[in-house]
Amino acid sequence: MTESRASGDGREASAKMTLSVCTVSRTGVVTRPRAVVVVPYDYQPDPVALGTLFPECACPLHRRTGVGR
Repeated sequence: MTESRASGDGREASAKMTLSVCTVSRTGVVTRPRAVVVVPYDYQPDPVALGTLFPECACPLHRRTGVGR
């Protein structure tokens, strides 16, 4: 066991989240494991700009002037 592993449970001590990715059949049976993804505590994702994935916010605070609904 390495120093970066927590004792006993196999998880990394510095991991914020660990995901096990596997292939699942149509009936819901796990057919094979594919990968393990570890998200460290210091990971900071890039912020997503408003309006890139979702419709723009139409609340009075974020509504553009002159745009009618």
